[in-house]
Amino acid sequence: MNQDLKKKIINYYQNYYQKQLNLPNWQEWVGFRLNEEETEREKIPRLEKLLGKFSGKKILDVGCGTGGFLIEARKLGAEVFGIDPSKVAVEICQAKSIENVQVGVGEILPYPYNFFNVVYCYTVLEHVKDVEKTLKEVVRVTKKRGKIYIHTPNYLSFYEGHYKIFWLPLLPKFLAKIYLRTRGRPTKFLDTINYLTPAKLAKMTKKLPVKIK
Repeated sequence: MNQDLKKKIINYYQNYYQKQLNLPNWQEWVGFRLNEEETEREKIPRLEKLLGKFSGKKILDVGCGTGGFLIEARKLGAEVFGIDPSKVAVEICQAKSIENVQVGVGEILPYPYNFFNVVYCYTVLEHVKDVEKTLKEVVRVTKKRGKIYIHTPNYLSFYEGHYKIFWLPLLPKFLAKIYLRTRGRPTKFLDTINYLTPAKLAKMTKKLPVKIK
């Protein structure tokens, strides 16, 4: 990795982990992101077991971030595409020689109907402005026999995975902001989070022409 790219990644994730979340150990998380491809590589065997072999498939990563998953999927012979609302994240992807990546949001995917064999959506739905619209778009661009992988936090749990702290299930946001202030954490990021639960997602996906596993 060249020094310019490394610096850009560090600045991008420092802004997230330190400025937006004020994690006490933000340096460790930034360092972890410098090697994110290793973490994504560890997920691949399980993903291929669920989704089928990646080789020869068109794969879209919705909310691709800085491209770790795309790089590993491409190594396995997939044709990869990425979309992310962050211009800086997309520039980092392009610096990593990922070509088919662009700035955009899940609610308006700029791809044809029935285009992808696999759509990958990892910790993204909890941040979109319209979850149902994003789900509809994801289904629209997926081939009829394609597969969609969704991973999102369950807000019935006692842990908030972004701030990485104890959390009461579905804690009302006005109380959550008071709690965050007592922990010395910024509150603005909380406004970007949708409280999702398995039941809530199941209700939304029932309206769509998909089989849920």
